[in-house]
Amino acid sequence: MSDEEPEKPDERSRIRPWHVVVIFLTIPALHIASGFAISGLIDEWEKRGQFGDLFGAVNALFSGLAFAGVIVTILLQREELRFQRLELRQTREELRRSAAAQEASEKALTAQAEASALSARLSGISFLVRDYAEDLGKLQRLALRPDDARVDEIAELRARIATLKKMNDKLFRELMDG
Repeated sequence: MSDEEPEKPDERSRIRPWHVVVIFLTIPALHIASGFAISGLIDEWEKRGQFGDLFGAVNALFSGLAFAGVIVTILLQREELRFQRLELRQTREELRRSAAAQEASEKALTAQAEASALSARLSGISFLVRDYAEDLGKLQRLALRPDDARVDEIAELRARIATLKKMNDKLFRELMDG
């Protein structure tokens, strides 16, 4: 993977753990404080009862807080998705570079194999030329009459050597150009 760090989130949009703690401590504190405030401000129980009936609004408050929690969760997931997308982009780029390197390596190995095959063919041809030249030398040292069958063998060896030298030159040029 790349050495690059993922983008840092905007500091204003980042939700920290202490934000959640403050929210969860504030709600019960407000609930308790409202109970003390009501009992201190309203002396009669009937009026307190009627006022308690008004706490249907607290139910709506908790529903609103639950909805806020859902929104916070969505924002956190959005932030995580942004990081995942960035990481996915970096992974794709790394895979592209890896594929390009693998293709280059494959081409180099193919070229090396072709050069090795040409070199082996050159070695084989060189061996044949040396062997035929040795046989030719032995035959040429003999005093042969023109009607001797080995005279034709000498001509055939010379032709083979010439053909092999042409092949050798062609392969050598291929190897050098290749």
